Amino acid sequence: MRNLVLAMIVVTLSIGCKSNSLPTDLTGDGGGNITIDCNKAWMDVVEGHHLGMLKEIKVVQSVTMDGATNTNSEGTQEEEILESNQTKIVKKRTTTQILPPGSPNIKNVIYTKSEFFAQCELLGHGDLPELPDGVSVGAEIIEQGDETIVVEAGSFDCRFYKTKVTSTVPGQQVAAYVTHWTSKLYKGLMVKMQQRTPIVVDGKDIILNTDIELINFHP
Repeated sequence: MRNLVLAMIVVTLSIGCKSNSLPTDLTGDGGGNITIDCNKAWMDVVEGHHLGMLKEIKVVQSVTMDGATNTNSEGTQEEEILESNQTKIVKKRTTTQILPPGSPNIKNVIYTKSEFFAQCELLGHGDLPELPDGVSVGAEIIEQGDETIVVEAGSFDCRFYKTKVTSTVPGQQVAAYVTHWTSKLYKGLMVKMQQRTPIVVDGKDIILNTDIELINFHP
């Protein structure tokens, strides 16, 4: 179980890196490998996070079992760009927990070019943290295309990528299916994300769900 948890942490880090960079030229080589132009991706992030921009997302985590979906947690995260240049981005981030209820947490977040490159190059080279013997993690883009979607923040023309992220430990394998929709007009803007992770617990089929949606946006 410890190995499985570790593997899923690595999967989560990989997904997190993709959702932060959201390069518009993300490609697969047909062999399950992801190729990223980190310099272009950083330029896209800077362009998509200009001074004064404000965006807010809603994050919902739920479990589907026996045809019913129950929400475990729900919250929002608002970000306002206070500074944006070629070396760093400074955001004012307000996180509010709705379920269970909690007080807003406000802090300034600094994201530097060097931090971005460190994450991006690890993912691009497939050089993930070392895992125990018998544990492996892989990612493969299985579908991509253009789609116009409507969310609470409005209608957006998007590029979408559906990725299968698989983690394996001795005797167990978990596959998470992650779909990102990113704006074609506003570079680096994630409009929507869905993650579906089917697992079996005590002989029952369960799906772990994470849904992220843009609910407010001022370019």
